[in-house]
Amino acid sequence: MFHIKTSRLIAAILLVAGLSTGFISATQAQATITETVFLVEVSGARGQGNLSNTLRLALECDGILKGVDNSGSLLVSVPTSKEQALKQSKIVRSVNTSLPQTWDKILHLTLSYNKNNPLTKAELAALGVELVEDYARGEFLTVRLSKGTVLDAALVKKLEQNPKIRYATVVMRIKAVP
Repeated sequence: MFHIKTSRLIAAILLVAGLSTGFISATQAQATITETVFLVEVSGARGQGNLSNTLRLALECDGILKGVDNSGSLLVSVPTSKEQALKQSKIVRSVNTSLPQTWDKILHLTLSYNKNNPLTKAELAALGVELVEDYARGEFLTVRLSKGTVLDAALVKKLEQNPKIRYATVVMRIKAVP
């Protein structure tokens, strides 16, 4: 108990120091206080419309997709007010507060598009992503989150509303056990 209280006190001191020096904004400070990170297993890869279930999860719980562990479970930061929505979501198989020691940040997305109407570099930049590779023009491309871009519900909403994107999903590296 003492350890938890001490950790929270240290976090609060660092938060105040960050605010007073301008290192973090008030919005970031609020998010630090009112969000919890969960390890979430999502059911199925194919979601509704043009989004995978992995991306749809960010919309459903107004979350931030932070990363993925070796088994493909997601680290999702969720506002306290949306924790129940996360736990009751039909696309969620399990929710755990025990986080893995090792995990990878989600940095890449795969976007499928119509070859007659490709995404331009300017459109990708407006989404907050950069082109990594365009495979067999007209099929799909891999993009990387631009510096400072967060894979949150706002970005996912932009992906969902973009008429040029036929399907969007995250690129995850998972470990296969022989």
